[in-house]
Amino acid sequence: IPTDAVKQNNTAEVGNELYLTKALGVGILTTAEKKGILKPEHAALAAAQMMQLNKVGEALGKIAGVKAMTDVTGFGLLGHLIEMAEGSGTSASVHVNKLPLITPALLAYIEQKAVPGGTQRNWASYGHKINMEGFGEVEKSILADPQTSGGLLIAVDTASREEVLETLKAYGLGDFTQPIGEIIPKEEAVIRLR
Repeated sequence: IPTDAVKQNNTAEVGNELYLTKALGVGILTTAEKKGILKPEHAALAAAQMMQLNKVGEALGKIAGVKAMTDVTGFGLLGHLIEMAEGSGTSASVHVNKLPLITPALLAYIEQKAVPGGTQRNWASYGHKINMEGFGEVEKSILADPQTSGGLLIAVDTASREEVLETLKAYGLGDFTQPIGEIIPKEEAVIRLR
């Protein structure tokens, strides 16, 4: 295995843009299914996304401007971003309105309490590291939602933005070419929501 293209999760740099290669909300949908409230039109969404491979990771690993990369799994987006930021000696800013959702119906499912137990356990372990000012339970339920076979979280040097975006498009990930946030200088909170 060529190790020169291996990316770590603790090498992000201030100014890097953050990208995510899969939508959030798998845990919410699978919980809605367990509760018997999942609508038929949403029945295949979680499984389809979980079966999607993260093959783009190999191509992204070859781009020097991809400074850090990790997958988003059971700790949710916030848990894995905390690992990246703390390991890199930085903080991160997340633009809540730029987050890709597996379906807009997540909000209705959250209102119906279709939130996995893992979300609460995640939040209990790292919620104190998040600046949630102006946000509440809905955002917490999405950002701490445990993902099964989640996407990749990528920290990208802006000089390599176009190469990364072209790579995402080449792998059919054209819906994920908007940054969801950025790496910022270390603050008291590890992650600030905007």
